[in-house]
Amino acid sequence: MSAGEFDELMKDASWALLQGQLEEASAVYADAERAASTAAHRAQVLEGRANVLIKQGKFEEAKHQLKAALDLFGASAPPSTWGNLGFTLDKLGEFDEALLAHRNCIASHEATDGAEHPRTLRKLGDLAYSLTGLGRLDEAESVLQKMVHGFESQPGREPLWHAKALSSLGYFYLRSRHDPEAALECLDRAENLRDACALRSRTGKILKEGFPATFEADLVSNRAETVAALGRVEEAAQLRARWELLTERSQEGERLLREG
Repeated sequence: MSAGEFDELMKDASWALLQGQLEEASAVYADAERAASTAAHRAQVLEGRANVLIKQGKFEEAKHQLKAALDLFGASAPPSTWGNLGFTLDKLGEFDEALLAHRNCIASHEATDGAEHPRTLRKLGDLAYSLTGLGRLDEAESVLQKMVHGFESQPGREPLWHAKALSSLGYFYLRSRHDPEAALECLDRAENLRDACALRSRTGKILKEGFPATFEADLVSNRAETVAALGRVEEAAQLRARWELLTERSQEGERLLREG
């Protein structure tokens, strides 16, 4: 089988994974494994299979697949493999090793795209997560602020990632610093970005939300928890009701994607 046919199989498997068709993805990855003719091909298959295992919540198995992929990739390992390994290790509570994986992911992005590229900046949030897990809160806060400042220095370039960075910093303030006022300020800034991206009619009616429903739901959930911590009980209840609606919309969108 040619390299082109292998690439097509990998695309088909990735699409099945995106649609949540995990059995289909596993079957296509098996076909791709039989078609693999190089170490890099075999490493790609291992990473793909690891992504299926992550979706299934089988993090220990995913960890072993990703480490095997890294061995095959060697020095040419892409940042995605390190990032997926870091995520998996975080889920297992193995924060020391996760920290190293995230640092390697960021270093790889820096080498390819530069330190201020949005792809590099957004991975700082993963690094902060591991630092928080280790109780290194000052370092985690510094990393999150660096991420936010990096996006602020490039206004309008990636508003969704910028808003996610602000949301992450706000959640850190809420959960790790127990400072709901600082958290709310971050969430306000994230929602301002959302509003700036919304598509509106001439009358001002919102025709389309500025961000995907999944992230909109995260913003609303974080705000509900934050205002509840400030004692604003009625507002928190209203936000939780909105969160339920957004979650239903997101799940419906995922269902349509799978059936499409």
